[in-house]
Amino acid sequence: MHWGWLPRGLTDNILIGGQIYDGNAASGEFDFDTFEEHEWLKAVEIAWTPSVNRYKTDRIQFTYWDKDERETAGVPKGRGWAVSASWKLTDRLIPFTRFGHSDSGAGVAAESAASIGFEFTPRKDQAWSFGAGWAKPSKNSSSPNLDDEYVIETSYKFQIWPFLSLTPDLQLLLNPANNPEEGSVWVFGLRAILTL
Repeated sequence: MHWGWLPRGLTDNILIGGQIYDGNAASGEFDFDTFEEHEWLKAVEIAWTPSVNRYKTDRIQFTYWDKDERETAGVPKGRGWAVSASWKLTDRLIPFTRFGHSDSGAGVAAESAASIGFEFTPRKDQAWSFGAGWAKPSKNSSSPNLDDEYVIETSYKFQIWPFLSLTPDLQLLLNPANNPEEGSVWVFGLRAILTL
């Protein structure tokens, strides 16, 4: 269950938005226990953009979130924040950067995380993305004394038809927190988007 509002302009350059989610939500399931449990994930965001019509590509955004304790699941409450920025340098190149921090509550996987990368569109129907990231595993939801995790990721989006796109994705994880016995892990994925 989710309520919220999309970013709205306070001015031509400053936008605000917010959301409230069921803290126990499971994809594909719906029930009204949310109202009885009072376990919510709340978020507010404020962004600066040079103009409203450039919001999707050119913006600096701050997000603050707070999640209630999930009593039945045994997960403590938590809160955190994130800063992100992206800017369309040319018609084809959009670099981005993100940084976030939490108090390690709410079952989050990372206490702090940062990433940097870009999207390059050689043609209108294709897009190449590349990024690198770092994360400090959460002391509350991971095994103690884990090394910092690093990831390098690349993907390429192909617009096969106007209604179908395919995006193969390749990741290299170093010191994976969910698999501490391994020094590195390769992950391959393939995403398809069908628009009807």
